[in-house]
Amino acid sequence: MHRHDDRVFTAVGQLVQRVVVGAVIDLFATLFLRRVDLGIGWNQCAIIQAHNKGGVVFTAVWVNDQTREIRRDHRGVQQFAQFQANAKRADVIGDVALHVFGRKAQIAAVHFARNGVTRVINGDDPAARTVFSENVVRIVCHLRVVSFDYPIGDPQRKGNCVKAADVIVSGNTSAEGMKNSMRRLRNVKIVATLGPTSETYETIRALHEAGADVFRLNMSHGSHDEIKVKHEIIRKVEEDLGSPIAILADLQGPKLRVGVFAKDEGEDLVEGAKFRLDLDDAKGDIKRVNLPHPEIFEALKPGAHLLVNDGKIRLRVEDCGKDFANCIVVTGGRISNRKGVNVPDVVLPLAALSPKDKKDLEFVCELGVDWLALSFVQRPADVLEAREMVRGRAAVLSKIEKPTAVEGFDEILDVSDGIMVARGDLGVELPVQNVPPIQKRLVRRCRRAAKPVIVATQMLESMIESPMPTRAEVSDVATAIYEGADAIMLSAESAAGSYPVEAVTTMNNVAQEVESDATYRQIIEASRSSKGEEVADAIVAAAREIAETTEVSAICCFSESGTTALKVARERPRVPIIAMTSRLGTARRLALTWGTTCVQTSEITRFKMAVLASVGAAKRLEMATEKDQVVVTAGLPFNVPGTTNIVRVAPCDERLISVTEPE
Repeated sequence: MHRHDDRVFTAVGQLVQRVVVGAVIDLFATLFLRRVDLGIGWNQCAIIQAHNKGGVVFTAVWVNDQTREIRRDHRGVQQFAQFQANAKRADVIGDVALHVFGRKAQIAAVHFARNGVTRVINGDDPAARTVFSENVVRIVCHLRVVSFDYPIGDPQRKGNCVKAADVIVSGNTSAEGMKNSMRRLRNVKIVATLGPTSETYETIRALHEAGADVFRLNMSHGSHDEIKVKHEIIRKVEEDLGSPIAILADLQGPKLRVGVFAKDEGEDLVEGAKFRLDLDDAKGDIKRVNLPHPEIFEALKPGAHLLVNDGKIRLRVEDCGKDFANCIVVTGGRISNRKGVNVPDVVLPLAALSPKDKKDLEFVCELGVDWLALSFVQRPADVLEAREMVRGRAAVLSKIEKPTAVEGFDEILDVSDGIMVARGDLGVELPVQNVPPIQKRLVRRCRRAAKPVIVATQMLESMIESPMPTRAEVSDVATAIYEGADAIMLSAESAAGSYPVEAVTTMNNVAQEVESDATYRQIIEASRSSKGEEVADAIVAAAREIAETTEVSAICCFSESGTTALKVARERPRVPIIAMTSRLGTARRLALTWGTTCVQTSEITRFKMAVLASVGAAKRLEMATEKDQVVVTAGLPFNVPGTTNIVRVAPCDERLISVTEPE
C-alpha cells in the first residue's frame, strides 16, 4: 500500500496528491512496463506491433476532440482485438490499464494539444478536462512518474511524428520506490565522519552532493539521542535525493588510560628515569601512576613496551607482576591525567567489545546502520563475538590498528565483511616506516578476497584548519587510490574541521584526476588476482573480459546479497558497474564498494525483465545510449542469493530485446 501523500504531476503541472492507492502486490506478476520510443502519425499500427512483441505501451498521442463515436460506442476498448479492428483511428492509444486490469479497465491517453493526461471511459469526453483515471493514478503512483517529456508536432499535418512519452522506467519499482545512486565520475568511494561541524541537514546533504558515499558515526562522541538525529538526517537526505547512502557506526573499543596526578599539569618524564605503573588508586607523581587495567599486568613480560599519549612517551618494562610494572623511560615527555596507553608487543586478554560497546552495538543495529566498525581487534574471536551479537543486522568491518591484527590478518579477514586500515593507532604501535607497506599488502589481500577496504586516518589533516591540503596529503590520498582501495576516509576533517565540504570536494577531485591517469589503469590491472573457484567467479571474470574486448558500456549485475557485485568490483573493470538489487539494505552496503552504482528494483521473476531493467538503468544513469550494449549477469532461480550463473550481452534498444530476448 503506498503512502497517502504520494504525489504525481501531469505535464502542465497539475498535482494529484493524497490519492489512497490500493495494494500493488498483485501487479508484480503482470505489470512490467517499458518505454517504447516510436514515431507515429495517424496510423497506430506501430504501437500495436510493439504490443504484439511483448510489453505495455503508454504513449503520447493526439486525442481527437471529436469523441461522439466513442461516447456512442459504450464498449470502450475492452478487448485487444478491437485495436486491430480500429487501427486507423487516432482517438485512443495505449492499453496500459487494459493490460493490467482487464475488461473493465479505464484507458489513458495523452491529449496532444494540451499535453494533459486524459481519461477515455466510454461516455467521458477527453477534451472536457485533464485528469488521471483512477487506475492510471494507481499505476503512475506505483511507478512514481513525475513528468511527461516529448516533442510537440503539428497534428494537422498528416504523417508528422509524435515521439513516445518518456515516462516509463524499465522494471517495477519497489514499494519504497526505486533508488538510484547519484552517479560519481570515479570508482573509489569517500567516507565522511560526521561531527559538530557537519550535523545539520544542509551540511550533510552538501557533503553527499560533493562526493561523500558513506557517513561515519563515531560512537566515541555523542549520546544515543544525538546519533539518532544524525541517522534520521542521513536517511532524509537519501530519500530526498533518491540515492542509497551507507551509514557506518564506529564502536569506541576498550580505552586503556593512566589515572590522575597530584599536579593537574602532570609530570615531565626524563629519558633513562625509572617509572612505575600499578593498581594503587593514589594520585600519581614523578615516580609512579595508577594504571587501572589488571589485564595489562597479566599479559606484560620483561622487555615489553608501553606507549603513552599516542606514542610520545615510550616505557620499557624491566620487572612486572600481577599488579605492577617497573619501567625505564626510553622516550621522555609530559605525562598527565588519563592519557591513553598502547601495548604493542603482547596480545591483551581483553575483549574487543567493552560494556559501552555492547550497548552501542545493540542501539545502532536497531537504528538501522549498514556497517559496524569494530575497534581493538586482536584475533578472529573478537570479530566472531561481534557477529553473534549483530545477527546479520549490519555488515561487520574490522579495524586493523594493532600489530597482532596485522600478524593474524588473513584469519581476521576470513570472518569479516570488510576492513579498515586504521593508520593512526597502527602508526603508534609500529614504526611509522612500516605502515605504508602494510597498507599496500592489506589492500591487495582484501581485493583478492572481494571484501571492501577503507584507508583511514589523517588523509587531509591540514584541512581541519585550512581550505587547502598539503601536497604530501594529496599524494597520500592518491597512493591509496592507486593501490585500489575501495574507500578513503575523512575523520576530523569533516567532523570537526572548518572546511568539511571542501575536504570532500578535494578528495573527489583527487580521485577523478588519479583515475583518469593511464598509469592508474596499468597498476590496477597488473595487481588483479582472482582466486575464486565458484561459478560466480567465472561469470564475473567473463563479464569483465567481454566488457574489455567488445564495445560494452556497463556491467549490470543482479545481486541479492551483494556478493556478485563485490566479485565484479574485485575485477576492477574499465566500464561502470551497475549493481541491481531488490534489497535496499544491500544497495546501501554496496555504497562502500569500489565502482558500484546501486539501483534498487522490485523482485525480478523473468530473465527478460532483468535485461530490460538493466538497460533501463544504464540509460537513466547516462552510462549507455540506445545504440550501446551492456553485459548482464544474473542467477536462476531469481531472488536467491548465491545463484549467479548467467552472463549475457544485451542491446540497449528495448525493441530489439522484445524481439530477440527469451523470457
